[in-house]
Amino acid sequence: MSIPVAMETVAATALQDSERIETAFDDLKKAFGDNDCAPIGDLTYSIGVEVVPTIKWTGDYRKLKVTVQSPGDDVTDAAEAESIFNAALRNLGTMRVVADRGLEVGDQVVMDLSAVNKATGEEIEGIKQEKFNLDTGAARLNLPGLVDGIVGMKTGETREVPITMPDDWPQAFIRGVEATFTITLRELFQNDVPAPTDDIASKIYPDASTIDDAKAKILESQKATTAAMLEQTTNEALVDALAAICDAPLPASIVEETGRQMYSQKMLEMQVGSGMSMEVVNQLASPEMVEKFLETDRKEIELVVRRTIACEELFRLENIQVSEEEFKAEVVAAKEEFERYGTEYDVQRLVEQAGEAIEARKSMEWLRAHAEVIVLPPAGTA
Repeated sequence: MSIPVAMETVAATALQDSERIETAFDDLKKAFGDNDCAPIGDLTYSIGVEVVPTIKWTGDYRKLKVTVQSPGDDVTDAAEAESIFNAALRNLGTMRVVADRGLEVGDQVVMDLSAVNKATGEEIEGIKQEKFNLDTGAARLNLPGLVDGIVGMKTGETREVPITMPDDWPQAFIRGVEATFTITLRELFQNDVPAPTDDIASKIYPDASTIDDAKAKILESQKATTAAMLEQTTNEALVDALAAICDAPLPASIVEETGRQMYSQKMLEMQVGSGMSMEVVNQLASPEMVEKFLETDRKEIELVVRRTIACEELFRLENIQVSEEEFKAEVVAAKEEFERYGTEYDVQRLVEQAGEAIEARKSMEWLRAHAEVIVLPPAGTA
């Protein structure tokens, strides 16, 4: 029986491209007469294939109840908007080389940095960078203690700074590690920040006519960001609750594919968020680092896969419909996004992803409409 014929028996439930020959190559070679290519009889081999998992619900997905914490309120939005305004104002400053003093908070620096695990002395991969730019007056760097540790440094000076890696660092195996950072200050600049006058308002925020207008627009944008974050937090809580009552085996091929996609996304976020150099990105994207992520973050990856399976089953059970117009709009939007960034894409895969995206969104809309959501005030508030 050929592979295509064998696959026909499981075609309805088989996962695409998951089929594989499981018989060892040496056994196949012997059965085929080794190098003489003279089969000694019928060629027998085993085929393995992953199938769509059978799902059992351990709870009622129609009666979900979740509690989430709001990411912000009017007070925190105002504080964040003020921080964003100050950072935008600093970006308009004039840089002046500092030669007669050490670094002060508010200076702009160019530095080389690397880090080792304090316990083992081994270099921590993905940290080493040369000519790293940092505005110490508006830093959003996820390395608590770094700015305080370099205060007073002069150009050309090297200093070691102890830092505990944060618990939300992208690579799980680095989280909580006691590290020793070695920092060499290459260049030091004082930022002469301009006064906040109306003539620079549009440079602080597009189309703003006055400083007050710029501040108002920034605050409005921040409120929208907080609302979007609350929606995302709520969505994640709902799909986590749904996944928690979804009992299903997870296909290994889907787990691996999902993990690789998650790692690529993390690398993109780190590059955009911290201005990471391509050299560091390439270090982190090495096959060894990807495999380490697949191993150390497997529980998180499996949760994402379980979420997906649960949402797909919900979509099917509730017979949620997608109109032709909605589907076409999703495909067009996805196509335009690829073209806007000049990214190549596979048309068939794009259509598949558009379908997956709209089904996930429709499932989430159903969940939000039928679940009970309790929103707590932001952390640190009464």
